[in-house]
Amino acid sequence: MRWSSLNSLLLVLLASVAFDGILALPLPDTDVLYPRAPTPPKRSKPPPGTPPQTRSKTAAQQQSAERPRSPPQTRSRTAAQQQPAVRAKTPSPQRVKTPPPQNPAGKGKQPAARGQSPPPAAGHKATTRASDFKTSNYRSKAIAQANVYSPGQNKVVHRESTPSQLGTLHADHIFEAQLANRVATQQGLATPQRQAVRQEINSDKNLVLAMDRLNINKGHQNTNVIRGAPSNPTPNTQRYMETVHPQGQKVAKRLDEVAGTGQAFQDAHKDAARKTGTETSKKKGGS
Repeated sequence: MRWSSLNSLLLVLLASVAFDGILALPLPDTDVLYPRAPTPPKRSKPPPGTPPQTRSKTAAQQQSAERPRSPPQTRSRTAAQQQPAVRAKTPSPQRVKTPPPQNPAGKGKQPAARGQSPPPAAGHKATTRASDFKTSNYRSKAIAQANVYSPGQNKVVHRESTPSQLGTLHADHIFEAQLANRVATQQGLATPQRQAVRQEINSDKNLVLAMDRLNINKGHQNTNVIRGAPSNPTPNTQRYMETVHPQGQKVAKRLDEVAGTGQAFQDAHKDAARKTGTETSKKKGGS
């Protein structure tokens, strides 16, 4: 009993000494177990004024730099390829510009009635339009004088009627304006002569009221004569033209006098009567 207690005490003493020795052992070095990467040395800054150092090239790099370089190769082109292709252009058709209508009346004046043009101003180039020989008031002038062609009597009579009744008729120029324009153009009349002709064309002696179909057909026949086309008036139109032809010849004589054209207007009026088949030997009329 005594020896067992001693043995137990001895064992406890040895155990405490061994445990205390274990605690007194130094800890293992972590740098040995886990080695760290070496820290690179810090580069010292060169003093001010020192030229910068360049990295030295290796022998292979120097040899590659000294080797001459060949120029880049380009694909050679033929002479036909080098010249740019020229595209053939198709000429476009030229457009004919129509000149704008002139205003012979001048700025600020009241425009003429529809279908008629004012007289050409002095110094302007003479126009070749037949409408320029018609005034804007020739219709009202014809209604005021009331000289009317009567188909039943086949003559021009003075009819006392109201303007509203006479307004249903057409105002006809016995000597046609288109024929006067043709003669004036052929004779090369200047502006003052054209104005004198225009005044006579629209005078009372050259105006008569007639039925619309007679006036229209008569104008067509004179236009055909000017263009060289055949004339074929209706029977009633031909009778009307025969009736007023003597008065038209008197007007033509007056036109030659004011324009100084000899017998140009008279010859033109006779030629138109001949080509339209107008008989004048037995017919008299006018105003």
